[in-house]
Amino acid sequence: MSTILPIVNNNGTSREELIQLRRNVREGLDHALNELRLMYPHGRDYQTDPTGEQFKLAQKQHDRRVKTISDLRNEIQDEALALYKTK
Repeated sequence: MSTILPIVNNNGTSREELIQLRRNVREGLDHALNELRLMYPHGRDYQTDPTGEQFKLAQKQHDRRVKTISDLRNEIQDEALALYKTK
């Protein structure tokens, strides 16, 4: 799905504010990604699983979460850049 951008006009939110709002969200998502990466699964927390499957599943789950937030972060960044480039 393509990104739907607001239409900048004299009666609406200024281009600068629209961009700043997206920068703020991007910064929040950057922070969330940094915090999420700190909780990457560690083998010591799954050592009692006799098969080791839970650790592998936890890694996949974590990677999916990082990708989801990273994709959203990139989408918001692209939106801000697109707004910057519109005239």
